[in-house]
Amino acid sequence: MIVASIDFCTATDLDALYEIEAECFAAPWHKSILREELRSGMGPYVYLKAELNGSIAGYAVFNCEDRLLHLLRLGVAKKYRRFGLATQLLAAA
Repeated sequence: MIVASIDFCTATDLDALYEIEAECFAAPWHKSILREELRSGMGPYVYLKAELNGSIAGYAVFNCEDRLLHLLRLGVAKKYRRFGLATQLLAAA
């Protein structure tokens, strides 16, 4: 396992998140959806990122309502898969 730095996503992470989104999912969320959620920073959604060597290697999106956390999206760039990043993102949540 490689230990990643886990932190909240910001609007400056948009392009990196969208690259991973498009790589991981056949029907990726539209970039405007990600942009609006990251820009507002409010609402029930929590975006976490896993960084390795200054690059975003994966991310997770959760919906937090009524003290419950629901996983909505989890993506790890292909070159960083099988290193335990998804596990670390889930544990951080």
